[in-house]
Amino acid sequence: MRIFALILSALLCSAVATAVPDSIVMGPYKVSFDLGLPKDAYSITVKEPKTTESLSGDISTKYKAGILNNTDILRFAYIDLSLRDKKQPTPTPEKLEDSLRSALLNESRISNIETSQRTIDGLPCAVVSYEFLAKGTRKTVKVFMAEYFPKIDKGSLNCIISSSYPWDEGTLALLQTIHIEKANATA
Repeated sequence: MRIFALILSALLCSAVATAVPDSIVMGPYKVSFDLGLPKDAYSITVKEPKTTESLSGDISTKYKAGILNNTDILRFAYIDLSLRDKKQPTPTPEKLEDSLRSALLNESRISNIETSQRTIDGLPCAVVSYEFLAKGTRKTVKVFMAEYFPKIDKGSLNCIISSSYPWDEGTLALLQTIHIEKANATA
C-alpha cells in the first residue's frame, strides 16, 4: 500500500510540474498565460508587428497573437497589444466599458451585449460579452473581450483580449492568468 501511495504521489507531482503556463514574445514584451486546457488542444501564432502613423504624427505599433483551437475553427483567442510613442491618460474602467459597448452596437451580426468590470493582472479593466453570427453560417458564437492598460509602459501600452472559448473552458483562465512584462526582464 505504501508503494502505491508513493507512485501516486510521484504521478501527481509530475502532472503539476507539467502545468506550465504558455509564454510568448510579442515585440519587446513577454506575455504569459494559462488557458487551463491541454497544450495539444490549441496552437499559438504570433504575427509580425505593424507600425502606423496617424494624421497627427503619432506613431503606434501593434502586436498580435492568436490562440487557435486545433479542432474547432469557431474557438479562438487573440491578444492584441498596441504601443503608442506618446503617453496618454489611462481611461477609467467605466470609459473602457462604454467604448467597448459603443464599438459593438452598430454591428448587425452582434447581439446580446453585456459589459462589466473586473481585474486583470492586478489592474482594473472592462469586459464585454456578446453573441456573434459567424459569417457564412447560421451559428452564433459567444465572444468575450477585455481591455486594460498593463503596468509596464503605463499610458503607452494597451491590451485587448478577445476570446470565443467558453467562459469556464479557457476564457476565464486566460483573463485570470495573463501577465505582461518586458521580454528581456529577468525573473
